[in-house]
Amino acid sequence: QGCIAFRMGMKWGLKLGERIIVPPKYRKILPPVGYYCAYEENACQWGIMALDGKVVVEARYQKVDIECNGTVHLTVIPGKVKDHKTLSVCRNGMQMAQMTQIGTGINLCHLRHLRSK
Repeated sequence: QGCIAFRMGMKWGLKLGERIIVPPKYRKILPPVGYYCAYEENACQWGIMALDGKVVVEARYQKVDIECNGTVHLTVIPGKVKDHKTLSVCRNGMQMAQMTQIGTGINLCHLRHLRSK
């Protein structure tokens, strides 16, 4: 996708080439995994956003890991991690939004990629 995290002053945002996709308003943004990246809104409050800037998991977790296979690890407190296979991180095809319910009742919007005919 070509999106990269960039820093302006003390805040982070996302860029696609020279175009700013997400303005620098976050404490930290980790490199994207497929169509998603982890962001830190406040100290030790991590969430997940799509590369278009839409928040799909609110920043309320101590740690967030997104694996290449779409598994998400949400650390609530040290030792309590919620694992969910919910994100499609494919890069080909059309995107279709779908909602998935995860353990804490958070609606996690994810994209399912379908090959165009």
